[in-house]
Amino acid sequence: MTGTLELLSSYLQQGGYVAFGGNQKGKIKDYGMIVKGEVRMNQISYVDGLKHNLISVSQLYYNRLDVMFKIKFCIMYMAYTLIEVMRANISGDWYLICFDTQETCLVSSVKNEEAWLWHTRFCHLNFDTLDKLVRVLRSDNGTKFKNSVIED
Repeated sequence: MTGTLELLSSYLQQGGYVAFGGNQKGKIKDYGMIVKGEVRMNQISYVDGLKHNLISVSQLYYNRLDVMFKIKFCIMYMAYTLIEVMRANISGDWYLICFDTQETCLVSSVKNEEAWLWHTRFCHLNFDTLDKLVRVLRSDNGTKFKNSVIED
């Protein structure tokens, strides 16, 4: 939910009501989409007069985001990847997401293939390194194997 119509794109005018604590109700005027980089959050309701932007964890999940909560912040990732797309800092009992920031996360600004390439370069052994390890493989007595080919 948002009270800022400018955050929404591609919105549809539909009605409805939302209930808050204390039996207060808000009128839903529109539904739209919030786009931030590669993240698209659908079915965001515009409630006129709402002072804060509210989003539920289930809504993040339905929009294909994984959320990891820490003591002072939470991090949102694209589902099934480790690409961070948003971070929310804690303020009291709330996690605050800032949609209007101009900062760019370098990892989230690259394509998935490029991120995977750098991930494999720095974190995982590649086939060349594995081949070098196989060549150095020695037997118990400290000499190299005579046959370097493994046969079934």
